[in-house]
Parts: sequence; C-alpha cells; structure tokens
Amino acid sequence: MQPKLKKLVYGGLLSLASLQGIQAQQTAVYKDPQAAYHAAIEFYEQALYGKAEDELGQLLAPDQALYNDWELPELYRQKAELYAALAALRLERPDAENKLLVLIKKYEPLSVAAQAKLEVGRYYYAQRDYKKAIKYLSSINFKDLNDLSNEDLIEAKFQLAYCYFVSKDFKKAQPVFAQIKGTKSEYTFPANYYYGLCSFFLKDFDAALASFEVANKSSRYEKVVPTYITQIHFMKKDYDKTIAYGEPYTKSNTVRERMTIVQAVGQAYYEKKNYKKALPFMEEYASKTPKMTEDIFYQLAYTQYRAGKYEDAAGNFEQIARLDNKLGQNARYNLADCQLKLGRKEEARLSFKQAAEMKQDKELQIDAKMNYAKLSYELGLDNDAISAFMELLNTKYSNESQNLMSQLFLNTRDYEKALSILRTIDRSEPSLKEAFQKVAYFRGVQHYKASNFTKAVERFNESLGSAVHTETTALAHFWKAEALFQLDQFDKSIDEYNRFTTVAAAAPQLPANSSKGTAHYGLGYNYLRKNSYDNAVGQFVKAVKYIEPRLSKINDRHVSNFVYPDALGRAGDCYLYLGGTNNYTAAAGYYERIVANNFPNEDYAMYQLSLIYSLTNQAQKQLRTLADLVGQHPSSIYADDALYAMGSTQINQNEFDQAKGSFDQLIVKYPDSEYTAKALYKLGVLSYSRDMNREALDYFKTVVSNNVQTEEAKAALNFIRKIYIDQGDPDGFMAYASTLQGYNFSDMAADSLLYESAASSFDQENWPAAADNYSKYLDRFPKGLNSMSAHLNRGIAYYNLKEYPKALSDFSYVAEAKDPKAPPAMAEEANLLAGRICYHITEDYAKALTYFQGLEQFASSPENRSEARLFGMRSAYYGQNYQALKGLATNFLKEPNASAANKAEAHFYLAKAQQAAGNNAKAMQSYKESLKLVDDDINASEAHYQLAKITYIQRDLDGALELAFQNNKLLGQHLNWLARNFILIADIYAEQGKLDAAKGTLESLLGNFNGEAEIVKEAQDKLAQVKQAISSNSRLRRNDGSGELEMID
Repeated sequence: MQPKLKKLVYGGLLSLASLQGIQAQQTAVYKDPQAAYHAAIEFYEQALYGKAEDELGQLLAPDQALYNDWELPELYRQKAELYAALAALRLERPDAENKLLVLIKKYEPLSVAAQAKLEVGRYYYAQRDYKKAIKYLSSINFKDLNDLSNEDLIEAKFQLAYCYFVSKDFKKAQPVFAQIKGTKSEYTFPANYYYGLCSFFLKDFDAALASFEVANKSSRYEKVVPTYITQIHFMKKDYDKTIAYGEPYTKSNTVRERMTIVQAVGQAYYEKKNYKKALPFMEEYASKTPKMTEDIFYQLAYTQYRAGKYEDAAGNFEQIARLDNKLGQNARYNLADCQLKLGRKEEARLSFKQAAEMKQDKELQIDAKMNYAKLSYELGLDNDAISAFMELLNTKYSNESQNLMSQLFLNTRDYEKALSILRTIDRSEPSLKEAFQKVAYFRGVQHYKASNFTKAVERFNESLGSAVHTETTALAHFWKAEALFQLDQFDKSIDEYNRFTTVAAAAPQLPANSSKGTAHYGLGYNYLRKNSYDNAVGQFVKAVKYIEPRLSKINDRHVSNFVYPDALGRAGDCYLYLGGTNNYTAAAGYYERIVANNFPNEDYAMYQLSLIYSLTNQAQKQLRTLADLVGQHPSSIYADDALYAMGSTQINQNEFDQAKGSFDQLIVKYPDSEYTAKALYKLGVLSYSRDMNREALDYFKTVVSNNVQTEEAKAALNFIRKIYIDQGDPDGFMAYASTLQGYNFSDMAADSLLYESAASSFDQENWPAAADNYSKYLDRFPKGLNSMSAHLNRGIAYYNLKEYPKALSDFSYVAEAKDPKAPPAMAEEANLLAGRICYHITEDYAKALTYFQGLEQFASSPENRSEARLFGMRSAYYGQNYQALKGLATNFLKEPNASAANKAEAHFYLAKAQQAAGNNAKAMQSYKESLKLVDDDINASEAHYQLAKITYIQRDLDGALELAFQNNKLLGQHLNWLARNFILIADIYAEQGKLDAAKGTLESLLGNFNGEAEIVKEAQDKLAQVKQAISSNSRLRRNDGSGELEMID
C-alpha cells in the first residue's frame, strides 16, 4: 500500500479571510497578522514552500515591523513556527530537522509538539525513510492529539506499524496493527494483512491464519494471501491441509507467488514420502526459480534420487554439497551414490572422499571413507586405497579393510610404499607374509629394470628372507643372480643361479625368461666372463638343450629370437676357443643351426664358420661362406671383415686376381673400415711380389697418405723406401718423405723411444705415469708419427683417472682429426669414450650425439654399434633434437639384437619426435607400440599420459577421460606423471561442466602430492579458476543483507 501525505490536520482556528489581491512581494503591508498567517498557510498547502517560508519568516520576525498595530496570538505564533519549520523541511534546508527538534522541545507537552512529531513522521514516511519516521511517530502520545480525527489517528498508527514492519521489527509492529485491524476503515484489510505477516514471521500461525482469512476477503489481497495460508499449513506440519488448500492454486494464473505454493505442496508430498507426487511440483518450482535455498535444493535432489532420476539428482546434490555443514555432507554422500549408479566411479570416489573429510556426521564419515577406499582399490589408485584402509583399521570396517589391503599390496605398482607399510605391521599371518615376499620381489624387479642393481639385490634378499611361496622364491634367486652379474660379481651370481635351479625343480610354471634354460644361459655368461670356457660351454649347451624342444610353446620373443640363438652362438664360440678337431666340428654344428634358421646373428655365425673352415684347411668352403655373407648381408658389421678374409685366403691360394677383386670391393664399399688400409697394403705387397713396382708404389703411398701413423703406413714406408732404392733413386725417397707430416729422419729414434716409454706405462695400467709420459711425447712431437695414438692413449689414462675434461680433449682431437684422419680403430674408441663422457658426465647431449654418430660410422663390433645407436638416440632425446631423433629412433628399430626394453624406448622417442612435429596420429601409434613391449617404466608412464592428452587435444573428452582413469591404475610408481594425469582429468571435468569433480580432483592432488613445484603451481592455479567458476554458477539463494522487507501490493 503506497503511503500518501495528507494536508495538515489543523487548518486554523478561524475561518480563512479572503486572500484576493494578496501579493507575494516582501514590501506588501498587512494590517492584520492573522490574515498574513492564513496567506502563508495557503502558500504551504499549494506546495509553494518558498513563499510560505518567506511570509512566515516576516510574521515571526522579532521586530514585527510590518505589524506594529497588531499582536499575533500565541497559538498562531506556535503554529506559524511549526509551518515555517515544515516548509524548511520540504525545501531540504540543512537546519530544518534541528528547527523541528528545538520546536518540539520548546513546546512539549503542548499539542503543537505532538503535531510536529506527527507531521515530521509523516514526511519521512512519505520519503520512505522509515527509521526517521519511527523516531518521530513512536514518540507521539496520541492522547495529546485529542483534536485528531479517528481516520487520521488510524492512519498515523498504521504508518508507525508499517515502519516497524519493513524494518523487520515484527514484535513492535504486531500490537500496533492489532489496534487497528478490527476497525472499520480503509486500513482494515491492510492492517489484517500485515498483522498476519507479522504473526507469520513470529511463528504465531493461528493468529496469522485468522488475519489472512480476513484480508483474503479484499480483492487487494486475495491474490497474495493464499500463498501465506498454504505456507502456514505447511509450517504447522499439517501436510494434508497444505495439499488440500494449496494444490488447486498451483494451477491458478492469478494468484501471486504461485511458485511458493508449488514449492509448499511439493514439500508437503516430500514430507509424506510421496516422492512420485512431490517430484513434478519440485521440478516446476526449480525450473522457474533462478536461486533456491539449500533445503529446497536438497529436497529436490533427494526426490529425484528416490525417483531414479540420478543424473538430475546429481546436479542438484552438487549445489548443496559445496556447503560445509551436515546437509552438505549428506548431499555429498548422496551425490557419490548417484554417480556410482550412473557408472561414474571416479567421480563417485572423489565425492565419497570429500564426504569423508567432513566431520559433521561421524558415522557417515566412516561409511564414506570405506566407499572411497573400495573405489580407490577398484580403480587402481593404490596409494589412496592403502592410506584409507589404514585409517579404517580401528573401525567397524577393520576386518574387511585388512582383507582388501592384503590383496591390494599384490596388485599395486607402488611397491615401495606397500613395502614401507608392510614393514610396520604384524606379518605373522601367512597371507601377509606371502604378500611381503612378493611385494619385495616385485620392487626388486623394478629396480633391476631401472638398472639399480645394488638396490635390486637388497630387495631380492628381503624377499628371500620371507620365503613362503616357492615360485616367488625361485624368481627372487634368478633375478638376484642376474643383478649380481650386472655388478660383475660373477661367483656370487653363479651361486645364486645354482640356488635357483634347486628351487625351480618344485616350481614348474616359471616364465620362459626365468626358466632353467635361461639360468644355464646366465651361468654360461658368468663363466665366459671368468674366461672359464670349458665350464661356459657346458652351460650354453644345457641352455640350448632346455630351450630348443620348448620353442614352439615359448611366447617370449626375447627368449626364442635372442637368448636361444645367442646360446647357440656362444656354445660355438666356446668350442672354437677351446680348439681341436672335435671342438671345431661341434662349434660348426652350432653355427650351422643358426644359419639354417636365419636367426638375427646369422652373419656372425657365417663369419665364425669361415674361421673354422680356415683352421681346418677347407679354403673353398671358407671362400663360399664368406662370399655368401657379403652377398646376403652387405650391411653386416662383418661384411668388411669377410672381404678382407676372402682376399687374404685368395692370396694364400695364389688366386691373385680374385684377391685383388675382393680387396678392391672392400676399399670401394667400406672406405672407413679398419681393413681398408690393410687391404691397400696387401695389394701393394701383392703387386710388389709380382714385380709391379709402380702399381705397388701407388698402393703404398695411398696407405701412407690416409694416415702416416698406422702400422700399415709404417710398413708401407719401408716398401716405398725399398722401391726407391731398388730404382736407384734415394733422393726421390728423401723428397717424398719430407712431405710427410711427422716424418723426420733425425727425430725418428727419439720419437719411438719416448712413445715406447709412455706405451710401457700404459700397458701396465700405470695411468698417472702414462698420462705424464704421453704429455712429454706430445710436447716434443705434437705432430709425430705416433701423435694420434698418443692422444688416444693419454685420453684413456685421463679417463681412468676420472680427469674427464682432459680425457675429452684428447678424444675430441682423435675423433675430429681431419688431416690426417684417425685410423678407424682409433676413431672408433675415441668416439665411444668421448660420447660416454658427454652423455654420462657432462650431460652435453648435443656433443654426445655427434660422437655416438661417429662411433656408429666406425663401429667394428655389434656391441659398439648397438651402443652408438642407443645412446645416440638418447642424446637426441635429452638434447631435444627432435628432428634428428626421428631418424635415429627409426634406425635403432632395425637393430637386430636390441632388447624389447630398448625397442620400446625407441618407439617412445619416435613418438616424442612425431608429437613435436605435430603429427599426433602417428605419435599415438608409436606410443602404443612402445607400450606393447614395456608398460611399467617411466617412459611407459609418460606414454600412457600422452595417449590420454592427445585424445583430449583431439576433443574426444569421453575417450580421454576413460584413458586417464585407466592411467590412475598404471602410474602409481611415477608420481609426477600421476599428478599430471590428475590435472588432465580436472581439465576434462571442467570442460564437461563437472566443476565439483574438477575441484575434488585438484584438491585430492594437492593434498597428497609434494613433487615438482611446477606441477603444484599449475594445480593451484587451476583450482582457483574452478572455484571461481563454481561460485559464479551457484544457484543457492543468499540473504541480500538489506535488513528491510518490501511491502507486497
């Protein structure tokens, strides 16, 4: 009801005089001050407050110069003062209110003071300044206004009551409304209405209901009152009346606040547990109400939950679950149950976790913790599951937690954490003792795969100390033997293999890679490293005999394609080394089996067969075998060896033309081979023996020009000298020799003497003396005949002394020599050792890559070639040279003897290069190929993560989320990648609009992760963004804080 300002109730004591001709000028002269008074009042009532103020000011002037012949009565003077102050108030004079306060104080308790309070109160009421209105209206003793009409009295009381009402002071408003609600006036219905509201808010529902029923008779309130009556029935918990009275109004288009009635009816059905009928009312209310209270949200969500509408219920539970109170905890728990029923286990797990972290309901907290633990276990989040089960050991879930935890220890990948827990608890139960044995063994295997062999042995010992499971005991012995071999502890390794073979007799189901056959293979290598060839050959033969009949059933390709062929080759090598006709025959048999099966080491076997044929004087077989090797394996590391051996054998067979052809082929096809200089030298000798001196001289000079410091060059110089002398041209030789770097007749003896002294210290492995003596030599002969080998050997001495910068300087000199180039064998060793220093010591991966590429160029053994390719690839990766990495990884995958682990590594690096080039499709395929071979090292963890990340980048959010969930099971031992995976999950949730799930994921991460600071910072930033988004999207209604209620018209 909009208030209005009425005219002053006291118009005057006398009838108004005619005001015609009254002028407003200050110079007007009035003989009658009462007439002037009435004129001023007329101005006031016409809202001419300025004129009224002027006239009253003159009338009340102290000297009254205009009215010397008249005296203004006291009552007129009082009222003139009142109107003057009221005019000033209307004109918003700064001192107006103060004037009124002075007037009230001056005339209290006269009626003019009460009238002043009333008029000021009415003024502020009209201005909606209810606090000031209360100040004046509440101070009136209405008995002092005995001339006030009943109508005006009711209005004044209504205004006071209304001011109390909008200020929410219902206790003061209610009795004032009570004074007038029974009167017959224009305020009867409004007074009943507001009295009803006051009683409603004061929970005096019977009084409220009675007044609302009166107000409902007014057309003014009949559209509003039904809402309150419905609410009163609900507040009185009379749900049947709520429904009976309110439900018809839910379909009305005229009733105001219909949604409140809809809400009350829905809640009434909810309280009666009739969720099916409650649901449409609650959903209608929610659909048309932007903001709702937490109780309403919860009831809506719970109703939807009971109706099986889990998706809708989850969204609404999520709104309340953010509250830190008991309702919020219940909502969080129910949200988790909805998510579980929807199959969103990871989201449910996070919601149970958040409910378990809330302490309002202890019983619910424990239930939530158990559900969180079980879901963590099911989803492979072993660390979280273990921690949760540990916290439940002293609760009603103690037994179940122990049983699940014992299973969990065996399924986890974070064996280190599992061990740390198992060490602290009672393991007297056989199941826990067995779990401890297996977990320690699994951790040992992890260390072994990471090349942490000392730690691997420690864990295998720990496992063996709790031996209850035969198969695990056997495996621990086997892998302990393997680790000891890697540590060069050959005798201990042999003992451990023997223990394995004893235990393995009772464990027939061992895997192929740790069977008796592979144990014999390992024993063979131990004896081989001890140079005990007779013992070694027996073990390799046993390995072959064990594996060969089982080949068709072995699924391990490493065993069938590498271990078995290598055992054949090593058995042959041992027989070949032992010598003798019978041993040669036995060796040939093993090599022939390799060739017959086209195993990867076929080229090596063919070369070894050619040696046997040479030793048994079967030259033609030797030549045919060597020719087959070159023809069938032109890229083999033994192809240049084969051509050189062919040429040498053909010379011995007096097949000179054929020998020349073999050597020429070697020189053309393999110019960087260590045999190139040897072949040229032999061609020179061959030509010299056939009196073809000019041709011989050319060959010998070519040998020398390539590098004067090789042994072949020094021998060639002797022939060159002899040819020149035979031709009677010693001056020609002197002239030729003077062109050779480092060749000086007068210094040759000193050169040789100093070099031989240094070489003696080197051969004795007296590294300090060797380094010193080679330095003396190089100081004297920096370009001497032996300077290249002096640099190399001094570098080796420094290397053994761990003076790596000095060693690298010498190796670089040799590896990078241009004029002359280093001999291939020297270049090979220099590149090898320089690469190792740059990779392992200085971590200069760009230089390491250069040296390993040089090593591959000069590699004369499969071992060096494999190392060159493997570490060249690694250098490119760690040096972030992705352009080179692609080719290096592709090339390494062609390495025939590469292990599954190294091939997995190559696929991984290839994926990184493809990803860097923006080819995500190919990168995904390469990551998958890597994981087929190895799926539990740190590269595998990143590969799993990158597959999910690429899927996310390709905008397949559901697919990415599924992969990320799977990753939670797989990345437990590599916490940094697990943390990144959590951030990825949060990103996906946020993009799907599941902000609470994103928040829970990030909070879980930050509560448990203390790894890389960069990852922590990223998670913190994203969490802040998610919280801001949650706040912006909340539909919970908050109090606006104004402190006032608006009147409803």
